[in-house]
Amino acid sequence: MKWFKHMTISAHDEKLAQVINKFGMEGYGVYWRLLELIAQQLDETNSPTISYPPKVLVHNLWITCGKLLTFLHFFTEIDLLSVEFTQKTTKRQPKDNQKVKKDEKKVSEIGTLSIVESILISAPNLLKFRDNYTQRKDYRQKNNYVVATNKVSLEREGELDKEKRERERDAPALPSFSFRSLPRLLLPSFKPTAEHAKIAKNLNIDLESELNKFLEYFLSNGEERDDWNKVFKNWLKRAGGCFK
Repeated sequence: MKWFKHMTISAHDEKLAQVINKFGMEGYGVYWRLLELIAQQLDETNSPTISYPPKVLVHNLWITCGKLLTFLHFFTEIDLLSVEFTQKTTKRQPKDNQKVKKDEKKVSEIGTLSIVESILISAPNLLKFRDNYTQRKDYRQKNNYVVATNKVSLEREGELDKEKRERERDAPALPSFSFRSLPRLLLPSFKPTAEHAKIAKNLNIDLESELNKFLEYFLSNGEERDDWNKVFKNWLKRAGGCFK
C-alpha cells in the first residue's frame, strides 16, 4: 500500500481520544506508526497484519520494550488493535521426536517481552482506508478466477471466428463499387497544414472545432474534391467571415 486515508478528525475518535488522554501524543504517534508498518506489507499479503520480533518493533517505534508492552496492552483493551504473542520455545528436547509447539498468548497473559519470540498485530479496519492503487490490485486478484473459468470458452470462440474467416476468405467476392465511398477513404487521413493553423489564428477561430465540422459535412455528403487542402482553406475563411 502506497498510502492510506488519514481522517483529519482522527484525534477526536473515541478510542484515539483515550490513547491521547492516557499517553499523550506519544501514544497517538505509536498507533499511526504501527498502521504504517502494517500498510507497507499489504501489497504482498493483502492482510492487515504484521508479525515481528519485539526488538524489530522497538527499533521501528523508537520506544523501550516496557513502553511497547504498555501501549499494546492498552490498544487491545480498548479494541483498537488485535495483538497476539508467540512465546519462545523451551530448550528441552521434545518427547517422541515431536516438535515443541509455540504457545500463542494474549496480551493480558504477557508480563514481559523477554519471553516473547514474535508479536502479531492486526488492524482489520485499515482495509477500509486503502489507496486506490491497492483497491484496484485487490479487485484484479479477486477476479482472476473469471479469466481462468472462461479460458476454454474464449478459446472455442476464437476457433469459431477463425473458421468463419476462412469461409469468408474462400467465398467468391461480389463486385461492389460506389463513388460515395471515395471521400471516406481520403478524408479521415486529412490533416490541417501550418497554413491552415495560421489562417485560423488570424481569424480567431477554433481550428479543431472547424476541422470536425468540415469532416462531418463532407463525409455525410459523400462529395469528391481534388484538393482538400484548398477546400479546407476556403472553409476556414468562410467561418471567419471573409466571404460575407
